[in-house]
Amino acid sequence: MPPKASPPDLTKIKILHLSDLHFGSKDGKSKHHFVRKTAPDPDGLVQVLLADPELQSAPDLAVVSGDLVWSGTEEDYGIAAAFLNRLQTQWKSTEFVLAPGNHDVNWGRSGSGEHPQQDYLTFLQKFYAGSFSSYYRFWTSADQVPERPWTQLVGLHHRPGAFLAVSVNSAAFLKLPPDRREDIPVFVSPSVLDRIGKSLPKRGKDGELRLLVLHHHLMPFAENPVSGHDPETPIGRQDPSIVENSARLQTWLARNGFHVVLHGHKHVPHGREDRLWRAGDPGAGRQLLVVGAGSAGVVQDERGTEGLSYNVIHGTPGSSRWCEVRVDVRKIAKDSMLEEASRSHVYAAVVGERPPEEPRVFCSERIDLCHRMITAAWENSHDGSGSVPWRNFMVPWMTKRISSPSCW
Repeated sequence: MPPKASPPDLTKIKILHLSDLHFGSKDGKSKHHFVRKTAPDPDGLVQVLLADPELQSAPDLAVVSGDLVWSGTEEDYGIAAAFLNRLQTQWKSTEFVLAPGNHDVNWGRSGSGEHPQQDYLTFLQKFYAGSFSSYYRFWTSADQVPERPWTQLVGLHHRPGAFLAVSVNSAAFLKLPPDRREDIPVFVSPSVLDRIGKSLPKRGKDGELRLLVLHHHLMPFAENPVSGHDPETPIGRQDPSIVENSARLQTWLARNGFHVVLHGHKHVPHGREDRLWRAGDPGAGRQLLVVGAGSAGVVQDERGTEGLSYNVIHGTPGSSRWCEVRVDVRKIAKDSMLEEASRSHVYAAVVGERPPEEPRVFCSERIDLCHRMITAAWENSHDGSGSVPWRNFMVPWMTKRISSPSCW
């Protein structure tokens, strides 16, 4: 007999998910929580992260999902670079993935002939140095891509067998200052999505986790989006910071085998699971986990009663097609004289194309209801071709011959 093929190397990965750090100042006051005298201190959050027991081994990925700075200026990015460089020094094997947010836009450049994201681009080019062109392979220059060039600011980070992380620019269409939020188009270019899709490596049997990183959220938050608003009174408009073409983006994610979306923006840790059924999908559908990070750095007057937090995410592949993802939300609070991180809460989901459980187990208070459930499950799964065998179902009259009964 020929030797059996070796199983794929399914790699467990760890991700640090930060967002809304807001390095910078306004009117002489720091908008970043950690300060030295009165200036934003890039070392404060570094010390919290390095002391966290969940981060004693370096993460495989460190993600910042937007609003790295407060006002998008060169000065702000100098502080942010100091923060990231300190982490790079400690975590030499960690891949850093960045996506721009609405605060990473320099409105001071409006009317100057330069794009408001020019300072962000310059920061990226300095931070990644010689690796910029390999990560941002779609970008050449604004002159060479005259049609909406800033949508091409797409980061591609691939470690075969472990992860594929794609960062997109959901702030590319912003042209108005933040005091006119109702007019801000939050949008991910379909042509860019098509270009990304054509450049992605084919999904193999190595179980790598696929992630999309952007700043803005795909779905409404469960909380009232307007603080202090009377819930009995209609707001009169939808939350304008939701990605405008979210439905199209979610379809694209399913088509290209993505498992997780990481975002920020609301300063509130937030997770939701989405399941999409399409023709050709397995019976369980395709599951997507959408993870929103709270702010790990903005001052309190920008987040109300919500505390500072970040996520530590563990991905454990169960096969080449599905993965168990656990999100550990880490709150930052003062313990005596120091600010330290500890667990706030944990949630987990299985994402990807996980097949239905075999055999199926049905629970009911009455045997006749259990019969109905089994019959309905058979009818829903059976397409008339005989493709779903009866062995997938534990029927009641078999309970004396099996270790696990079908009806409880």
